[in-house]
Amino acid sequence: MNLSPYIFREAKYSVENSGPLTYPTWLENFTFYDQPLSYFFGRDIIVFPMLDKEKEDRIKIPKGE
Repeated sequence: MNLSPYIFREAKYSVENSGPLTYPTWLENFTFYDQPLSYFFGRDIIVFPMLDKEKEDRIKIPKGE
């Protein structure tokens, strides 16, 4: 999987709209305040870092359009 076209497109969108390429999920929806490490990468990818292999985390996914 090559993310280069996606990154280029999203970086261009961010520059043209004076917005960030990455931003915390709670900026989009405050119900994500309890997942402080999760963030959006562009408009379509959500990143949830898993810091502990032994621990199971519950991941919230926002509703689609």
